[in-house]
Amino acid sequence: MYRNLIAITFLTLASVAQAQDEGPPLTGSIWLDPEICPKGVKSEGCIMSFTVDGKVAEMLYEGMTAKPARDECIGGFSKSDNSGLNCSKGDDGVVFCNFGYDFTAQKLGPGTETC
Repeated sequence: MYRNLIAITFLTLASVAQAQDEGPPLTGSIWLDPEICPKGVKSEGCIMSFTVDGKVAEMLYEGMTAKPARDECIGGFSKSDNSGLNCSKGDDGVVFCNFGYDFTAQKLGPGTETC
């Protein structure tokens, strides 16, 4: 009986792992501005910026309903929404998205990247 339970548990976990692998991989990077976060994430007003790229960024960009606006900073077009998510598509077709996490306010919002 225990063998059956172990087998069922293993198959369930394997199914969950396989389901998670079906989507595109999440790739990107994080950045802490040393001027905003001089003491790391415990600094007052510290925002960790996240950049997502690859297929996930392309999916986000295409799914956003905001109208793209010309963005001379990146040489392409950008879309933003009220959550702080900003996605950009360069003239070369490369897409990336960024957002931030404000440790003081404990909420998501815009990142700290600038042109």
